Amino acid sequence: MELKELEKSLGYEFRDKALLTTALTHPSYKNEHPQVGKDNQRLEFLGDAVIEIIVCHTVFERFSDWDEGGLTLMKSRLVNTGSVAKWGHEKGLSHYLLMGKGERSTGGAGRQSNLADAFEAVMGAIFLDGGMDAARSVLMPLIEGHLQGINTIEDMKGPKTVLQERLLAVVKKTPTYKVLPRSDNERNHRVEVLLCGRVLATGTGKNKREAERKAARKAIKELETYTDEQLRDLCG
Repeated sequence: MELKELEKSLGYEFRDKALLTTALTHPSYKNEHPQVGKDNQRLEFLGDAVIEIIVCHTVFERFSDWDEGGLTLMKSRLVNTGSVAKWGHEKGLSHYLLMGKGERSTGGAGRQSNLADAFEAVMGAIFLDGGMDAARSVLMPLIEGHLQGINTIEDMKGPKTVLQERLLAVVKKTPTYKVLPRSDNERNHRVEVLLCGRVLATGTGKNKREAERKAARKAIKELETYTDEQLRDLCG
């Protein structure tokens, strides 16, 4: 199997090519070809830990004013099957996976769980071959792609979630959203966000979802001027 293009995509050249081959060997392939000796499950176990420590260290350093809850949320956003599978897809792992005929014929090469497992295994192999610095050099550009535009917890959670959490914590109530009628020549959607029947803010957007987000963002800014007692008075 020619792996130079994959190494180029990863940005890392293996000294021990057998490690990379093992990382790409799905258990179904080993079942059909017992002579290969190893599949990628042990490397997957190691790679999962390698990815997690790099991600945790990155978010710990990047978001120095976030509490544990925010850091944990950021980690879960980065270290999940969907994100890791996306990284595997971006690096083209599906073209190089060694799989049994049955697994491949049912679309196994593009299956999210298989891509995630393979990427974890590849990261484990890179760690064994070149150490933590090599693993970090491969993973960091992918992490950076996910962190673009995120500076605050609100950026990550979204304004609707942030607003709901604030109101639940103080008044034990959730906001509601009301779509306002549009005139025939009005293209934008308008949405009010309300608490206990009182309008907190209005947002406009090209669709309902965008209008709700903008309304929530305005409401968060508005509520920054309220004390908790004043906020409870809104529902009094």
